[in-house]
Amino acid sequence: MEQLELCEFIEENRDKFIDVANKIWDYAETKFEELRSADLLCSFVEKEGFLVERGIAGIDTAFVAIGNVQEADSIWTHFYGGGQFMQITAKSVLLDQLGAIQDDPSWYVPLSVALDGLDASRADWKPGGRDHSVREIMNHLVFWNERWLQHFNGTTRSHEIDNDATFTNLVQRNEPLDELEWQTLVLRLNTILFDWRMTLGECTEEQLTEPVPNVKFNAPWWAVISNLVTHNVYHIGQIVYVRKLQGSWDDSKGF
Repeated sequence: MEQLELCEFIEENRDKFIDVANKIWDYAETKFEELRSADLLCSFVEKEGFLVERGIAGIDTAFVAIGNVQEADSIWTHFYGGGQFMQITAKSVLLDQLGAIQDDPSWYVPLSVALDGLDASRADWKPGGRDHSVREIMNHLVFWNERWLQHFNGTTRSHEIDNDATFTNLVQRNEPLDELEWQTLVLRLNTILFDWRMTLGECTEEQLTEPVPNVKFNAPWWAVISNLVTHNVYHIGQIVYVRKLQGSWDDSKGF
């Protein structure tokens, strides 16, 4: 939405905004107890056509409202604080998520910390049974992140995939793993993740709302990339867990 359009939109709806703001002022609720205020805001945006999810992050007064603005998907997030809304685009959320999983030690252990101090011999260690080594988990992450990036860029060739094989056969085959091969594997995954961030930084919001072509499901690109990020977080957690079983994990780095 351009600045002029935004100003016109605000002016057209000023009475609604003033009414909501005045009611919140009259409620005068304190931090994390703004139940009436949050309910008012949720009801307000629901009437405007937004899909609202309440109780975000275990906070009763926090909510996410998802809607359609100017025929492009966008996400409006509100953690109550004086009745102000912050617009967050799908692109900005995905870029933040990709940065967090790669090298931002905030909410959870990122890849850079999960792999810190891990050498080739420990990367090849297995806890037993059918469990995967860190090396195999990394193979799997390389395969799927690279494949979806290629698909986003229009260069993937369609063929059936044996998901189990992505852990062992499709990226690294040499036994045992030597240090050069291990560092090359780490560099390869980090490069792919950086390429994802560069690609998303250069794409448009419209591209992210387009349906993913040549797949057996119906979903826009932003949803698939978001699921890919969640998939990455899951396996990074596995890496930390394997290292805990191995005894090579420093708990001061996170849990």
